Amino acid sequence: MTWNQQQEEADAEEKIDRCVKFADHVALVVSERKRALEACHKAQQLQAELDALKAAHNWIKTSERMPEPETVVLIVCTHDFADGEICTAKCYLSVRGSLVWEYYDTETGEAGKDIADKWVPCWMPLPDMPEALK
Repeated sequence: MTWNQQQEEADAEEKIDRCVKFADHVALVVSERKRALEACHKAQQLQAELDALKAAHNWIKTSERMPEPETVVLIVCTHDFADGEICTAKCYLSVRGSLVWEYYDTETGEAGKDIADKWVPCWMPLPDMPEALK
């Protein structure tokens, strides 16, 4: 095998060409991986916000936590006059010291009967007012 200057130069030029093209591809791959990572972080951030919103609007068991006194909330009533009905109410301490819910009639909006705590298994905060009505 003999030394061929022209062939060596051609081979070297071809290898350098491939390296330059490869460097362009590396930059493209790195750029796309960065975009993918940023999109993944954004998706995680949005999921966390969604989870927080869902948690804020989930039914809360009265055995776990009660709303602030005198705060109007949604309740599920399991008493016979409103079995399974969702209505607005607020809780307060009665003169006897027991917790009572003041039930609002869904048809008239007026305060209705007081409901013993045992008939209210869960509650949730009222939703925010729609932006169009503020």
